[in-house]
Amino acid sequence: MKKPKIGIIVTSTNERTEKVCIESFNDISNKHIHLVKNFFPALEAFKEVCKIGLDNKYDYIFNVDADVIILDNWIEIIENEINKNKDFFLRTFTVTDKYFGNIDKGNKLYNCKYFNELLKKIQTNYKLILKKPKPMGYTNKFINFSKEHVSLEKPIGLHGYEQYYKDIYYRFYLLKIRYKKFMLSDIDLESIEDFYEKIIIKTALKNSKKDKILNLVKNFFINNYSFSNAANKSNYLGKFNISEKGPLKNNRISILKKYGF
Repeated sequence: MKKPKIGIIVTSTNERTEKVCIESFNDISNKHIHLVKNFFPALEAFKEVCKIGLDNKYDYIFNVDADVIILDNWIEIIENEINKNKDFFLRTFTVTDKYFGNIDKGNKLYNCKYFNELLKKIQTNYKLILKKPKPMGYTNKFINFSKEHVSLEKPIGLHGYEQYYKDIYYRFYLLKIRYKKFMLSDIDLESIEDFYEKIIIKTALKNSKKDKILNLVKNFFINNYSFSNAANKSNYLGKFNISEKGPLKNNRISILKKYGF
């Protein structure tokens, strides 16, 4: 039986772990590793993912956000899932998140045979999708197959570790928009060692709540406005008297060891 052709796509908006994320795939030929960087809003990045999948005639795409560090078990997990059912549309896998433990975040295994249909649906419904707090989750509804999360005892990767302050702010600001009931008490602040990180998380949640009406007005009146637009995240640090972290110096192996993986 012919082995399926799998492409790797790392989606990045200049995350601090971008190079380390790509390093996760050192065993794969460089021609099958693609970087989709600084496409805004997120829906444009996904359109580029689809284009790469179709142009390269991949059977499947493993799309990973640049704030994820993949573990060595990834290829076995993916191949096992494909062998179970070759017709699925989308699978996601458990990652260990810095703040929330084992969750479904930052990685997607797509079946490329649905991409042409999906791109047509996006083109027809672009503005509707763009206005949603979770545009990618809404986009998946246009395919009759639902997303299925594969719960793993051992995660496929780490998510949210070693990130820039601006990315932490953006994440929690957006989190409050997407999940209105999310509260500061839902996160164990005492377990966070970085004092500035605690301030940033608190302020992001506070500002997101404060800006609720403003964001809804923008969403209603501004054409092509999107809640999920990381292009603006570099502006966030101006709200604090905090210097940004420098580029990440540790390699993938040292980071995994640091966090017990």
